[in-house]
Formats: sequence, structure tokens, C-alpha cells
Amino acid sequence: MAYYSSYRPNVTRVCIVEDDHVIREAFATLIGAIDNYDIVGTYGNAEDAIAAVESVRPDVLLMDIELPGINGIEGINRIKKIRPKTQVIVVTVYENDDLVFKALM
Repeated sequence: MAYYSSYRPNVTRVCIVEDDHVIREAFATLIGAIDNYDIVGTYGNAEDAIAAVESVRPDVLLMDIELPGINGIEGINRIKKIRPKTQVIVVTVYENDDLVFKALM
């Protein structure tokens, strides 16, 4: 399920990409309750986020690394080509240093 809000000035637009529905909805609920933050999209895979990123225009992207299909690292690369100014926060429960390092690069 995706959330979309209309544009409001001085509000940080947040997009969440997380394959675990419970975690994704928890992030959306917590962040959406903060003043000056709008959840503009929630996605269970990188493909859907990539397809929507131009229209939802997030300022911040929370991206899981381990996703079905395109992984989070490739998803970040593709999204940054479309929206280079979008800031990315990597979310992961994995302790794979190599994956985390690649995501940061």
C-alpha cells in the first residue's frame, strides 16, 4: 500500500521501501506522526519505488538492503539517478559489512 500526500512547503517528504509489511507500516506510522514529515510512499520492493519516485518526489528514502527482486543497493543507485538530491537512510537487520559498505558508497 502506498501513501500519498499533497505537497506542503517546509515538510520533509519520506518514502519507505521495506519488504516486511509490519515493519513498513510501523515506520510509516511513527514517521507520519511527526510534525513536518509526510509519508509520500511505502513499497514492499525496489521496483515499485523506482517506478513511483519521480511522481512522489521524496526528500528522504528509507531503504531496506535485502529486498525481493532488485536489492536495496541497486534500488538506491537507480533512485539516485532519478532524484539525486533525495537523501537515503539504509535500514537493515543484517550484519553483512560488505553489503552495508556498498550501500554507503
